[in-house]
Amino acid sequence: MRHPTRWDPLFRDVMTVADLYRYPTQHFDFHRAQLTLTDGDR
Repeated sequence: MRHPTRWDPLFRDVMTVADLYRYPTQHFDFHRAQLTLTDGDR
């Protein structure tokens, strides 16, 4: 199945059903890492 890769850095041009099921967790982890403060940020 084709997906627009410019929408999200985790999208690939072609993704399997397994990739689609894995995507929500990867997407959440990506944004969690962006929003998590480290000791250097405090």
